[in-house]
Amino acid sequence: MYSYLHCALPCVFTVTAVRQPSSCPVRLSPSLQLQVLTSRAVCVSLAGVLSQNWGVWYNPGNICALQGSTVVMGCNYSYPSDNTVTQTFWMDKDDSYNPTDLSAVPQYVNRIEYLGNKVNNCTLRLRNLPTSDSTTYWFRFITNKDKLIGEPGVSLSVTGLQVQINPSTVTEGQTVTLTCKTSCILSDPTFTWYRNGLLLPAQTPSSPLTFNPVSYKHDGNYSCTARGYDNLPSPAVTLSVRYAPKNTSVSISPSGEIAEGSSVTLTCSSSANPPVKNYTWFKISGAGVWKMESGQSLTIAEISSADSGQYYCEAQNNMGACRSTAVTLVVSRGCTLLTALVAAVGSVVVLLLAILIILLIRRRVTALPTQDSSTGGAQTEGKTSDPLGDTYTALDLRAVSSDHNTLRSPQDSDNYTALQRPAQSSVYENIRTSEKGRGN
Repeated sequence: MYSYLHCALPCVFTVTAVRQPSSCPVRLSPSLQLQVLTSRAVCVSLAGVLSQNWGVWYNPGNICALQGSTVVMGCNYSYPSDNTVTQTFWMDKDDSYNPTDLSAVPQYVNRIEYLGNKVNNCTLRLRNLPTSDSTTYWFRFITNKDKLIGEPGVSLSVTGLQVQINPSTVTEGQTVTLTCKTSCILSDPTFTWYRNGLLLPAQTPSSPLTFNPVSYKHDGNYSCTARGYDNLPSPAVTLSVRYAPKNTSVSISPSGEIAEGSSVTLTCSSSANPPVKNYTWFKISGAGVWKMESGQSLTIAEISSADSGQYYCEAQNNMGACRSTAVTLVVSRGCTLLTALVAAVGSVVVLLLAILIILLIRRRVTALPTQDSSTGGAQTEGKTSDPLGDTYTALDLRAVSSDHNTLRSPQDSDNYTALQRPAQSSVYENIRTSEKGRGN
């Protein structure tokens, strides 16, 4: 058994037996210097109480863990009974010349937990492992008399799950296998598969994911998890299936009836991997099929009735080609400038005639009540029992002549004097009085 001695300077001890080693050089701590009186390497066997009571044991000595998981490093230690442990901590072997407690290292803060004690248990728990945690860890303890770093420590290897696709280049119709792999040996190598973040139906335990035959519908981002580590998926890997153009179609803009002289655009759409390289347009007419322009869109400016017909497109990539179904383009005759002018003039004429007719009707409607009122008034006056009715009726004020006006003038002429009749003057006075009463 070979032990490692750490002691404070000066450190003096006696070597009672030195032998030529087969393959073991002397191991010295930084605080121990040994002068060996030989030019060849030797091994030092430290027998007795020291080698029997000082020690650190790890179980297991090698750990392989998945990225993001938690590991527990089992550990026990011993020391002479006349020592009292004052400090315990774990360290990275790379810091052996300047031992630092991992719990004080920013990389490990809030992830490291010491489960041991200051008696004989030195177990450590390390959570949420990143790949940078891959290293060798040593336990170190200090007593009131000495100190010890336990070698060889625990070797930790942190790895993640990886998805491998075989073959690497996939063409529609082939058989494709996706395998979830890790460099660690898992106690339960059962995997769960995800596509675009969604859980796929359960697969046979420990079997890879196989598509036979693979379709363009299987395109997506695939990841896997190991049983017991469902929250630790592998990085997603993209399955890209190569296929010829599919679902090729033509759309027309603007849709609906197309007026002559307007502009129309036909657009060709298709699904393909790799993307469509060429689009070609064709027109079907009575004389046959005519090849037109190339490009995803076909624009016809100032369209005419001669452009009516059926159109289709063909999409092509290096995997193949696909034609769309034909669409019918119907062009209706649009209005010419003369036709539009005639229509405008006609509308104005119709509007004027309508206004004239309305005015004539309103005039007639207005005149009829006046005549009816005149007739009705005469009939009413004829039926009155007024003793002056006959005389009043005969003197229709609306029919009074200019001579009558002269009779009513304050400056009476000779004619007026000659026309006055003594027998009618009283009646005329009465008539004027009655007329004034009506005015009131």
